[in-house]
Amino acid sequence: MSKILHLCPYYYPSIGGVETFCQEIALRTSRLDHDVEIITQKVQGLKDYEEVDGVKIHRIRPLLGVYKAKVMPNIHKKIQEIQPDVIHIQGPAPGMMEFALQSSNARIIMTAHNDLSGNESTIYKTISAAYRLLIFSKIRSKLDKLILPSESYKYNSKLFKGFPPEKISIIPNGVDLEKFSPGKKSKDECKRGLGINSKFLVLFVGSMEPLHAYKGVEYLLDAIRNVKGVDTMYCLVGEGDLKKRYIEKAKEIGITDKVRFAGKVDTDTLVQYYRAADVFVLPSVSTEVMPIVMLEAMACGTPVITTRIHGPMEMIQEGYIGYLVEPKDSVGLARTIVNTLLDESTLAQMQKNARKEAEDKYSWDIILKKYLEEYGII
Repeated sequence: MSKILHLCPYYYPSIGGVETFCQEIALRTSRLDHDVEIITQKVQGLKDYEEVDGVKIHRIRPLLGVYKAKVMPNIHKKIQEIQPDVIHIQGPAPGMMEFALQSSNARIIMTAHNDLSGNESTIYKTISAAYRLLIFSKIRSKLDKLILPSESYKYNSKLFKGFPPEKISIIPNGVDLEKFSPGKKSKDECKRGLGINSKFLVLFVGSMEPLHAYKGVEYLLDAIRNVKGVDTMYCLVGEGDLKKRYIEKAKEIGITDKVRFAGKVDTDTLVQYYRAADVFVLPSVSTEVMPIVMLEAMACGTPVITTRIHGPMEMIQEGYIGYLVEPKDSVGLARTIVNTLLDESTLAQMQKNARKEAEDKYSWDIILKKYLEEYGII
């Protein structure tokens, strides 16, 4: 039995791609009788320590927070207490990993979930550049392995540019194929179960926090305005401070009758939305690596329309499981949505292909084995 420690800035019940990934790999590794622990930041209303489904969770209050960075010098002491064999950083995790790497004999790997980008403000760009050049450059040598979810990330990441090739492995994100599945009901039945009477449903799932403005919701709203003559409802699942702004925009451009802002939903409801959707749309303008929401949609038999940016574009074989559009091209997005929905025979085939793609490439059974090899425990 090995002792595996995950460093994750946020963890369940916080919702997001990194949180989902960390929870899945922690639970699955724990079921193999390994000792799995999590260090994450303290969240109001949650216990400092608890054990959930065999995973030990330590929540530590950050000394301070700067944008995504949670500065937590006191995790060093906790790591010394735990004495892990493997430290798996869900990163980059500025403010956490610097202190985790101070003194440990553990094998240290990091899965890179983002590139510290996504916020276009000048101050954020300045802070990110300074961190990349002055701090992260010193961390590289202490990592035993860097895991990148996509091949393109190796060549397009500013943060990991120049990282020794022999220390890099490519392992895609995984999806729970039992939880996220097409189910036994037809898409029309699933729509009715959600109270949707339109012929087609187009779905978006993603955070609406300011740091996730790159998800491109405003361009999706503009695209909806340009879709004519197709009986379609658009559901946007997600919560955050930008939601109010998006709702106001929908009112301003006259599409409130076509758009449902579903907010934050539980997993069962999320699965119902995926199953009901004819198409999943992720109109991101930058920074995506390998969006887990795309994998979840595919696993539920829902093809994807996304943008031609590194990460998502490597996941989509056009005409097989979806289509690509240029970032910020609302007119092109609208045209692609219409053409996809109206070609119903191709759409039905892509729905089958999407599930097969998830089974063949992104099953957690496949992904977990690769991580256990990187941990050095199989």
